[in-house]
This record gives sequence, C-alpha cells and structure tokens, in this order.
Amino acid sequence: NAAAAVVKQGAQGGLKLGGGGDVRFRDELKHELPGTGVKAKTFENMLRLRSRLWGAASYEDYTLYGRVANEFRVYSARSGKNKAGQSTYDFPDELYIDNLYLDAKNVVEDRLDLRVGRQELKYGEGRILSDGSAADGARSSYFDAVKATLHLTEKTSLDAFGLYMDDYDETAFGPYDRPMATLNSTYTDNEEAGAGLYLTVGEIKEFPFELYYVWKNETHSHNVGAKEYGRDFHTFGTRLLPKFTERLSAEVELAVQAGETDDGRDIFGYMGYGGVSYVIAPDSAFKPTVTPAVLYLSGEDQPNKGDDENWDAVFNRTTWFSVLLSDQYKNYR
Repeated sequence: NAAAAVVKQGAQGGLKLGGGGDVRFRDELKHELPGTGVKAKTFENMLRLRSRLWGAASYEDYTLYGRVANEFRVYSARSGKNKAGQSTYDFPDELYIDNLYLDAKNVVEDRLDLRVGRQELKYGEGRILSDGSAADGARSSYFDAVKATLHLTEKTSLDAFGLYMDDYDETAFGPYDRPMATLNSTYTDNEEAGAGLYLTVGEIKEFPFELYYVWKNETHSHNVGAKEYGRDFHTFGTRLLPKFTERLSAEVELAVQAGETDDGRDIFGYMGYGGVSYVIAPDSAFKPTVTPAVLYLSGEDQPNKGDDENWDAVFNRTTWFSVLLSDQYKNYR
C-alpha cells in the first residue's frame, strides 16, 4: 500500500469539502505451494495495482461521500519450461463506484444515525459480515445497504441494516462483466439479500460484549463441485470480550445457523472461536501482542445429502489469515 493525500476546506459550521486518494501495489508469487493441487515445478505470479480517489462534502449533520476505484492485474503461471497460462487486465480495466453514500447524524433526538447507499460494513472481527463483493477478491468489499444506528446510551448502540447484492455491478464503467457477489464465476445471476441487528454493549468496562442476528437469502450456492441450490437461513451469535488486566484479554465468538435450502433440506451450522491476547510491551509505541486462538467451523463430507451442516460464511467470503496461503483453505460458501 502506498500514499494517501487529503485536502479539506470550509468555514466552521459551513460547507466542508474533503478528498484524497491511495494506490496499492501487490505482487504475489507462489511456487509449489502445498495443498493447492498444482503440479511440481509450477509457479504462479500475479501483479495487482489498485488506485482509488475519494471526495466528501459535509454540511452540519449531513455528509455525502463517494469513492471511485480501478484495479488491473497481470497474471502468469509456468510449469517447468512451459507457460501454463497468462491473463492480463488491459489498463485501465474498468472504473467502478467503490463507495457512494449519504450520512445523516442525530436524526432523532441526537440518538439515531442513518447511512444510505454503497458502503462498507464490518462488525467485530468480520467473521459474519465484512465483504459484500467477494468475487473480485480484495479489489472491493462494499455493500449496497441501508444502516441505522440507535445510540441507546453513550456506550451501547444497536445497528439495524438491510442489504442487497447483485451478481454483477451494473454501475461499473468498462467493457467487462465480472461477477461480484459470488466466488465461483460459473454461477451467474446470483442475487443475495440480507438484514440484521447488531447490539454492542460497553457498559461494563471489563466485560464488553456483542449480540447479533443476520438473515440471508442467496439464489445459488457457492459450494464448488456441488449442485446449485438457493439458501434461506438465519444466523444468531454473540461475541464476548473480557479484559482481565491491562495486558491480558480474551475473545470468544459463538454462532449457530438454521434455515432451509431450495431443495427442501434443513440447514444447521455452527462456528466457535476462542483466543487469548497478551500485550508484550504495553508501554511501547507498537504494543506487540501475541494471540493463541482456536477456530472451529461445522462441515460435512457429502454435500447435498441429508441436512446441510456446513457453516456458511454469510457475508464473510474473504481471506481470514493469509493472502498467500488462501489457496490452501478455500471456502466457497
């Protein structure tokens, strides 16, 4: 990642304008990566360059924010002395709207905030909801959504949101039709809709916690190799964040899913995460931290047979641990 610039102007209490941009350059080189099924002596190399420009206009409690972006790539693979394949996005590829939303603060008695439009949504560590446009990888992560935040107290808030994601971005400027909502490009016309509630409670300093509910409907499954089918399901979960000392804290997240597939099978999945964090040097500027943790996701060996017990990533079909090692633990749900 490189460079960001910001400019602002405007009198106190009047119109305020802001803008800036950033450029991200990424080069991924994989050589005989274990667990990916590639042949011996095979390497892959992908160059990616993403550029973004943003602008904002604010007046009192209202802000209009917009960001446009572009990313082009050069991909090549070689097995021994033979070139296995090459794929290049011609510059400038396509220009797409990465964010475009209206913020309204203090709508009702200084307690309700609204955000309407294309926006990024992430709660907790993003294990349930963090990427709405997963098919383009890390190029974008937006949702087309409406979000309302009710401030119950100074330390407790309740978010309510609704969202809809089409498989293709009809607002992109360019000659390409790239899938946005799915991870498997063979599944087209996949529409996704969702809604949810997320409660964040911080009344007890030593024990903040979160409760959430998310409903999701998807017209096609993202399970590669399995028959396509739609899913309608509900996810209930909690995230507990006890703080034992200044240096020692923990995180526990538990969630269950229930619903039904379009072919009449019941859905029941579950997820559990537990980790303990220790700040090695709390007085340093960097505050290095070590976190041993365990993550468990339910699954099954034979998809489409009997009840579906696979954990569905909901709106978190993104890289959890490592970009380079992501091929070794792909989850297309």
